[in-house]
Amino acid sequence: MKKTALVLALTALFAVSAFAGLTTYTKEMALTAGSNLFGVLTPGSLSSVRYLATDLNLIGNAVDLEYSDGGANVFASVITGMGIVGISIDDENVLNIAYSTTGDDMRLGGSLIVGWDGNSYENKQVVDNPNNPDRTTNNEMNMGAVFNIDMPKAGMTFMGYLGVYGEYDITRDFDNTANVLITSEDDAETDWTFMAVARLNPGGFNVIPVIGYMLDTSVDRDWADINMDGTLEIDTVTTYSSSYYLGGIFAGRDFNVTDIITVKGGAALIVTGRPGETTKTEDRVADTLVYNGSRSTGYYVNVPMYVGVEAKLNDTWSLYTSAGTEGLSMNGNTDQFNQEISSASFTDYQVNGDLSVTPNVYYAIGANMTVGDFKLDVCFDPSIFTSGTYAITGNSTDSNDLVYRIAVSYGWK
Repeated sequence: MKKTALVLALTALFAVSAFAGLTTYTKEMALTAGSNLFGVLTPGSLSSVRYLATDLNLIGNAVDLEYSDGGANVFASVITGMGIVGISIDDENVLNIAYSTTGDDMRLGGSLIVGWDGNSYENKQVVDNPNNPDRTTNNEMNMGAVFNIDMPKAGMTFMGYLGVYGEYDITRDFDNTANVLITSEDDAETDWTFMAVARLNPGGFNVIPVIGYMLDTSVDRDWADINMDGTLEIDTVTTYSSSYYLGGIFAGRDFNVTDIITVKGGAALIVTGRPGETTKTEDRVADTLVYNGSRSTGYYVNVPMYVGVEAKLNDTWSLYTSAGTEGLSMNGNTDQFNQEISSASFTDYQVNGDLSVTPNVYYAIGANMTVGDFKLDVCFDPSIFTSGTYAITGNSTDSNDLVYRIAVSYGWK
C-alpha cells in the first residue's frame, strides 16, 4: 500500500456550463500505454480528481465502477447547493473524499485521502503455555490532505499536497516448552511527503511543473526478556532516516486530426535524487552507539514519452490505442564511507554514472461503447492479439484474459 503518488494532468479544459464528462481509469490506461506516470492526461479523469478536486467541475454528477485483476474501484460525485462532492475507494483500500466550489473566475478544492491495511497472526496451538502464543501484527495507515486553487479563465491550477505514511509491526516469539521469550520486535516507520503542482496552458500546450520532497524515518527495536524476570538480555534500537526530492516538467498537446480522430502526445523530464541515508544502532544493554559504515547518494533523470489515438467511429463506438516508452535515462551515484562509526562523518570514495536509451515500447488497446448516459470502457491485453490466450495456444500472457480492465459509468445533469 505504501505509495508516493505523483499524479499529473497534461490537458486543460475550462468549461463550466457544460460538463466534459468522466474519464475512467480504464480509458486512461488505454490512451497512455498503461503507464502509471501518464495516468492522468485529461482534467476530469479519476486520477486528476484525486489531487485536483476542482476538476469535479468537469465531471458533474457521475458514478463509476471498475474492475481489473487487482480489484475494484468505485467513484461517485454529486452536485449540491454548496458545491460538488466526490468520494472514491480504490483497489488498495484508499478512501478519497473531495470537495470543490463552483464558479467562473475561481474555484477552491480539497481532498482527504485515507488508506489502511492490517493483518495479524497468532499461533495458539501450544500445550505448555497457551497464554503466550507466537504473534505477528502489521498495521499500515496512509493519510494525505490536498488543497488546490483553479482559475479557469486564466488557465491556471495550483495544488499543494501533504501526506504521511505510517507502519507499525509487532513480533513475539515464545519458547513455550521452556516458557521463555526468544525474540521480540517493535518496528515503526513514518514517511512524510510534500508535493506542489501547477497546471498551465500557454499557447495551446499543456505544461505542468512539479516539485516534491519525501522524508523517510523508521525505528526498529529488538528486545528480549529471555528469562521473563523483568531484565532485558537483548535491547537494541536501530534508527534510519533518508530523504528524497523530485523535480520535473510535463508537456503535452491534443491534435484534432479529423472530426473523428484525436491524437494525444506528451513527454516529461523528471529528476529524482537522494542525499543519502543515515542509520544508527544503539545497544542499550552494552551502552554503545554505532552509525552505518557506508551509504550511497545519487540522482536519476528520466525522459518518458507517449502517443495515443482516439477514434470516434459513431455515436456509440470509439476505439483507443497508444504506445509509450521510458525513453532516455541517466543516473549517478556517489558511494561514501564513514571514517568514524561513532558519528555520522561520511567521505566520498567512488563516483559512477550511467546514460542509457531504453527502447522498450509499451502499448495498449481499448474501446468505448456509449448508450445514452451510460458508458462502457474496456482495455484489452495487447499480447492476446500476438500470443493468443493460454487456453488456445498454451502461451502465457500478463493476464491471460482478453479484457484485463473494464469500467461502467453513468453521468446525469
